[in-house]
Amino acid sequence: MADLVTLANVKTYLLPGETTTQWDTILPAIISAVSEQVKREVGCDIEHVHYTAVKVSGRGTPMLDLPNWPITAVTTVVDQEGNEYVVGYDQDYVIETLCLRRVNGDGIWAKGSGNFTVTYEAGFTAIPADIILVCYELIARKWKTMKGGEWGESNRTFPDGSTGSVNVDGELTKNHRAILATYKRPKL
Repeated sequence: MADLVTLANVKTYLLPGETTTQWDTILPAIISAVSEQVKREVGCDIEHVHYTAVKVSGRGTPMLDLPNWPITAVTTVVDQEGNEYVVGYDQDYVIETLCLRRVNGDGIWAKGSGNFTVTYEAGFTAIPADIILVCYELIARKWKTMKGGEWGESNRTFPDGSTGSVNVDGELTKNHRAILATYKRPKL
């Protein structure tokens, strides 16, 4: 999967007005690491992705949960007997953020293991601005920590002899976690 932010945009954020290429070898690794960290924290598709012929299990309920979300489009839904289902309120199902909801017929998706094959798209067509900002902040913290020679430091002794903890090279803060929590899949 691609990174959530580009090198050019990160350099504009970190070094406004500068054109240096001094950091062009290390920044891509930091960008990739932060992108993966954010994706793991959110646990859903942030980037828009097309999924082909995904086996999904019906639970005998009106909701057919798809493994990736937010769902943005469905091309086909076919059951194990080869019956194709059609999207629309006056058809078989409607698309919701997390699942496909039956609206007609018997109103439920048949219970079974991998009894439906779905081709669909999930993820955001544009990465939300607050996710991008979290990425920029984490990248900046990792970059500044690396630049300052404090890579991996968790405690620091100050000139007066006192000690204190510091954010370890780009850990998520409470604020970052709160922002990303709004994109996590709710428990169904």
